[in-house]
Amino acid sequence: MHPHLAAAVAQTYTATHHLKLTAFTTVGAALLLWSGRTQRRTGRHLLHPTTTMRAGDRLVAPPAPRRLHQVTGWFYTILGWFFGMGALVNLILWVHKVST
Repeated sequence: MHPHLAAAVAQTYTATHHLKLTAFTTVGAALLLWSGRTQRRTGRHLLHPTTTMRAGDRLVAPPAPRRLHQVTGWFYTILGWFFGMGALVNLILWVHKVST
């Protein structure tokens, strides 16, 4: 990207826009980090319970931990940190826009 193009694009966004993006990416980062940590720790899918369930007149054991869910957890964690860096960049841009 050329410097003059970057400056023109940066001037089109308002401080409120950067603040909204900061809030949105922070929420996204928090959800991804939480879900990734949960999947890595338990090795189970987020929607499946980790306790036994009663189905009719018998107890059903939870599914066994799977390596795939742990790998998916790592992916969500890395993606969550990527969103966190985006939130930090938008916060810096908001502070810059407010101070100028």
